[in-house]
Amino acid sequence: MRVTERARLAVPEGGAPRLDAFLADQLPLSRSRLQVVIKEGGVTVDGAVITRARQTLVAGQVVELGLPAAPTTDLQPEDIPVPVLFIDDQVVVVDKPAGLVVHPAKGHASGTLVNALLHLLAEVDEDQTIGGHAVDPTRPGIVHRLDKGTSGVMAVARTPEAHAHLAQQFADRSADRRYLLLVWGESPGPAGTVDAPLARHPTDRLRFAVREGGRHAVTHWQRLAEARFGIAGDGEGGCISLLRCRLETGRTHQVRVHMAHLGLPLLGDPLYDQRRRRIPAFLRGVMEPVDHQLLHAARLGFDHPVSGQRIDRRSPPPADFIAVAEALGLAEALLCGGRRRRLRAGSDAAPDAGRPPGHKARGGARWGRGPKPAGPVLSRTHPGWGRRRCWRRKRGGSRSRPRTRWWPRRPCR
Repeated sequence: MRVTERARLAVPEGGAPRLDAFLADQLPLSRSRLQVVIKEGGVTVDGAVITRARQTLVAGQVVELGLPAAPTTDLQPEDIPVPVLFIDDQVVVVDKPAGLVVHPAKGHASGTLVNALLHLLAEVDEDQTIGGHAVDPTRPGIVHRLDKGTSGVMAVARTPEAHAHLAQQFADRSADRRYLLLVWGESPGPAGTVDAPLARHPTDRLRFAVREGGRHAVTHWQRLAEARFGIAGDGEGGCISLLRCRLETGRTHQVRVHMAHLGLPLLGDPLYDQRRRRIPAFLRGVMEPVDHQLLHAARLGFDHPVSGQRIDRRSPPPADFIAVAEALGLAEALLCGGRRRRLRAGSDAAPDAGRPPGHKARGGARWGRGPKPAGPVLSRTHPGWGRRRCWRRKRGGSRSRPRTRWWPRRPCR
């Protein structure tokens, strides 16, 4: 490790529960970078070398370490078009297209977002890092990541101080991250929360799964709209739901794993939806060019690292996402925030079509009893027809994984 200067810090009254957290609060370096320095033996406490990042500190102890020099890299700027939503001397917010890897990794040595930013910012110094960033030589300035197949808003720090400030906002959950997604199946309600720990899959190292002892992960979801369609030879047909998710935590593949855990895998997800789906004819043309999950980071909000001003940037879904939504009749809900209604796919009928004259709609999810309406629209507030279904638990189930089946219930008035 190449050292530029040494720092000497005194532990204040009250001590500190972790060595790496104490150093991250005092120095303009990320916690992950400091953990590497500690592991390499670059930190001493009262003269003794400490290699445990979880070391507890007591008031009055003196911590010394050598500040690492900015690492050199062989990153090259590349002219890759990336829309910029906000930029100043501290942070840049971009709209990452689907199919673009965020930083160099195994199998992706070039053609990444980092290479595009080096060309965009024209700040390639002798060490070839963004703003002289001293965090990770392969991903300078990257605070959070999006999967290769996920599009949307991303923030990138241009200074070490901005990186530390933004990383703290993501850690304390003050940053606002919202996603739009299309999933197979009907959501279990209008909204909900998935609080399930995530860890590596026990047999497939490319995937993550809900596992006991994994890292804490929380996803809040809300249904914006649903589209039902018929399938030849299938009496029940199919359903695709448009959801909006808000993240409390930012684990790898969090939205994709949590939705698959609910039984709602994302459209086009090659990793978490390996079931052979019977795609209706009207969707085959628009789904054929889609080679990634239909997941879009639509909104990102955070406090500016220097001024403290709230930065809130949004991005519309990409063209392939909108094309699928239009084929399902969900484009209006996708672009305008969503109305909680269900349309038969391919229909342009109004949501009140087939409703008896002079009838007052009932709210909630209660479906009334009566003759089937003439129009093609099915709505949760429609009094015309349908059977209400509910979940009932069978013997042998548990709270986390109930053994259940669909039981019909008599229609409500």
